[in-house]
Amino acid sequence: MSVEIEAKPELVLTIGGEEYGFSELRPEQVDRLAGWIKARKRHPLEVLKDPNIDALTEKERDRLFTRAMEKLEAWPPRLATLPEQAELMATRAGQVELMHEALMVHRPDTTREEAERIYRQLDAETEADIDAAREREEKVNLEDVPFSWIFQTAFGRGHLVKRGA
Repeated sequence: MSVEIEAKPELVLTIGGEEYGFSELRPEQVDRLAGWIKARKRHPLEVLKDPNIDALTEKERDRLFTRAMEKLEAWPPRLATLPEQAELMATRAGQVELMHEALMVHRPDTTREEAERIYRQLDAETEADIDAAREREEKVNLEDVPFSWIFQTAFGRGHLVKRGA
């Protein structure tokens, strides 16, 4: 398992009986995550290469071009805004990628496989906690779950984490 480096984490969670520290991502980590999204996202101008574009009316082509140019303004992804960051959270693969980078802040030798295992453990524990809360007929706030806390902390909003609130 990884060796923790010297630095006080902003958030400490026990996952599978082991403590893990989380803090804000370093700029190069944010860049890697943005690159991960970019590699999986279609370039905004690709739509203009569609072989069927000639079948569109001039007005439809103009609208398509305008939309492509609007999307190009936000290209490449930079993860500077909440919507860009939320895109990372839209898939399990993106969540695992974030977990990997988040773990590496304090455990730089964490492998992607370890991150995947820890993510699965956290997911199972969170589901069990949600199920238990629902059985007790308690309200479940999905913003108040451990992975949300990791997300907030990783993107510099750890001060917003209200555990158990």
